[in-house]
Amino acid sequence: MGNKFPIPENESARLRKLQYYDILDTEAEAMFDDLTKLAAQILKVPISAISLIDENRQWFKSIIGLDARETSRDISFCQYTIMDEDVFEVPDTLIDKRFIDNPLVTGEPEMRFYSGVPLRDNEGITIGSFCVIDRKPRKFNTEQQNLLKLLANTALKLIQLRRERIEVEKLSVLKDEFISNMSHEIRTPLNAIMGFNDLLRKTPLNMEQSNYLNTINTASQNLKNIINDILDVSKLDGNKIQLEERPLSIAALVQHIVKLQSPNARAKKIKLLTSLDHELPQFVYGDETRLSQILNNLVSNALKFTEQGYVEIRTLVTSKEIGITNITFEVKDTGIGISSEKKQKIFERFEQAETSTSRLYGGSGLGLSIVKKLVALYGGEIHLESEEGKGSLFSFELKFKDCTEFQPQIETLKVDLTENLFGEHKILLAEDNFHNQLLAKSYFKRWGAEITIAENGKVAIEALLKNDYDIIIMDLQMPVMDGFITTNKIRRELKLKIPIIGCSANSESLEMKKCLAAGMNDYISKPYSEEELIQTTFKNIGLNQLNLGHQEKYNEDYDDFSIVIAHLKNTYGVDMIYDTKEFFLKRTPLDISEIQLALDKKDLLSLKNKAHFIAGTMGALNFQKGVELAKNLEEMARNNQLAKSIDLAEKLILHLKNAIRCFEGAKVA
Repeated sequence: MGNKFPIPENESARLRKLQYYDILDTEAEAMFDDLTKLAAQILKVPISAISLIDENRQWFKSIIGLDARETSRDISFCQYTIMDEDVFEVPDTLIDKRFIDNPLVTGEPEMRFYSGVPLRDNEGITIGSFCVIDRKPRKFNTEQQNLLKLLANTALKLIQLRRERIEVEKLSVLKDEFISNMSHEIRTPLNAIMGFNDLLRKTPLNMEQSNYLNTINTASQNLKNIINDILDVSKLDGNKIQLEERPLSIAALVQHIVKLQSPNARAKKIKLLTSLDHELPQFVYGDETRLSQILNNLVSNALKFTEQGYVEIRTLVTSKEIGITNITFEVKDTGIGISSEKKQKIFERFEQAETSTSRLYGGSGLGLSIVKKLVALYGGEIHLESEEGKGSLFSFELKFKDCTEFQPQIETLKVDLTENLFGEHKILLAEDNFHNQLLAKSYFKRWGAEITIAENGKVAIEALLKNDYDIIIMDLQMPVMDGFITTNKIRRELKLKIPIIGCSANSESLEMKKCLAAGMNDYISKPYSEEELIQTTFKNIGLNQLNLGHQEKYNEDYDDFSIVIAHLKNTYGVDMIYDTKEFFLKRTPLDISEIQLALDKKDLLSLKNKAHFIAGTMGALNFQKGVELAKNLEEMARNNQLAKSIDLAEKLILHLKNAIRCFEGAKVA
């Protein structure tokens, strides 16, 4: 008697590998849900799933757009995907004999299109698929199929990383080599996803597109944070983190954290407060990255577990000696609180106050463990005061050396990208990953740079023998010839002193030391931003003295609106611009209609009241010309100056209409 579905030749090995991963029938996890959300958003499909195929069923580790946890294997589409090595796609189920009578086609969810990529490891064993579904016929192009492959590869790496994390929980030991390799494998495609998302956010967008890209950015950042947390645990366990002592401003650091976390606070309608001791030194010596990581983790944690009220960051100067300042940091919230018996448990790795907490609020359970170890590395101790239902207070005291001679650099403004800021300088990029080749090329193209791509070190050497270049961006892990061997040949055999920037998905400071020891000049970690790549390249070419403060030029009529965008971005961050833009585009047409109605009726009282309201709104947004017009209209209407009021009202209407056009086309990213 034949099987009801196709069976892979290695079915027994496949089922053993699936059991090995210990993932079937487990709770939902944010890192997988973020991937399926990402797929649905990017590929514009209603249903996306990470599907695992066991002996008789298809079980979903994550599924978006369908209320189901599993289906029978014999009616699943993924039964065919696991038989394939590439993308398995059904453009229209109603013209495919295999599926025309399938209950998933004839009934809910009424599938008309399916595209899936096998979750296939290096041993050729497939445990499931990453698939997307639509209720209308479609056909993916090559770019869409490649993106689905990229997401499937990331899902498989996360499954493998999750299995290793389970072993770590049991053994309390992380295998450094595995973590490093998995980090590289995940961060490499993540670099492309985040980079191209960043480029898209810098193009003209409507509100719907902006929301999609914001969702992609959030999901990508969540994946990056999980990987970074696991890397930090590994480094802390191996005593590989060394604190740096550089000048930093505690006040500026706290304000930066508020800026980063404000969108999350606004989304939950929670107040994010600060209280800074007036005796804080202007600058101290410390590790800004690690101190920021500690406070960011605590604030993020507080916001996550607070549904109403506030989260407050406090700094207190507790004592001063000659050249030394002791500072206490506190993060207080009005959240769910923690019972006394659970207070110590939450600082343990992979632990939260209750087992239900992870499911309800998400998170890897690594944040507070990292905080505790970083504070200890700083010579302090983390303390917790909490009561269930009344909130929590985390505090720690650190000692800092005063810094009196430091003069901060003034932050430069964005340049006009229509200029060729690289001039005649030529760049050689040695990178084997196609998506990251395309991303770097896109970044440099925006700045007018001439770039040559070499897919491995051997090709890079050949390019150097034929052409002159001014700098090399060198990926460390390439086939044929890696970045270290290539650099060695450039320095020892070719005798070239050309600047070389090492580039890798490994974020450890140890990696940078290895690069410098190998003869490279600098190092940049993936995923990198456009600013990080361009600034690092500028610095090493010797263009760091270039005038980066050249402001973008706008038509005089648009001056007000460029100031609005800059004011909102510098004060509140990009998210605030999106929120303001959405509100402004909804509200302002109503204001214009009400002004016009008052004009038609020659109703000076209504004009006065409306002008007063608009002046307040525009003042908050830094609309200087708009405020001036509105206040003048309010005064003229109050003094019964009808002719002047009509003239000013008409000018204000034109101004508001111009503001709408400018906001609609504003590049806010």
